[in-house]
Amino acid sequence: MQHHQSDFRACIVEKINEFKRVYRSNIPCFTKSNINIKKLCLDRKSIRQYSDKELYNATLKMAVALESVIGDEQSNLFEHKGIVQFINEIKSVLNEYIEMNNAIIHTGKYASRLYMSIIQEIHSALTEKCLEIEKSISQKIHKLHQIDHQETLKSLSGSLESIKKSDINLYAKLIKSLREKSKA
Repeated sequence: MQHHQSDFRACIVEKINEFKRVYRSNIPCFTKSNINIKKLCLDRKSIRQYSDKELYNATLKMAVALESVIGDEQSNLFEHKGIVQFINEIKSVLNEYIEMNNAIIHTGKYASRLYMSIIQEIHSALTEKCLEIEKSISQKIHKLHQIDHQETLKSLSGSLESIKKSDINLYAKLIKSLREKSKA
């Protein structure tokens, strides 16, 4: 089953293919250390069949398996600098994504979309007093806290300061929502 080329898939497959090139150039050393692309479930066929969530989990398992090999003093790859760097890169990529609604999404991009939506709704709330809009903004602030994207939360705090003069009541409600969620 061929999956669409999501941002996550494109990024992680590129990293896995880099590892495969290194692997193919030094198969005997990897084989002696019990590292096999097929056993890692990262062969081309498996990757094509994985959903993004399955690919995320398989990549995470691969990183853990490689870590155990490079941490083993008996391994031919003990503390192998290239593999250590590869594992760090993989972990860095995986940390940029989260699972949400059975999909793997880029945390920063998702936070940016939420932020833009919040700003638009704030402008609507300033012109038209509506509890539904305020509730929607609060829910989106809660989602930002769930994904814990600190940069966006900081930006939002600054943006809320700009509405202080226009509508102190709306500002108070939203800043309270922003601070309440940070304690949660």
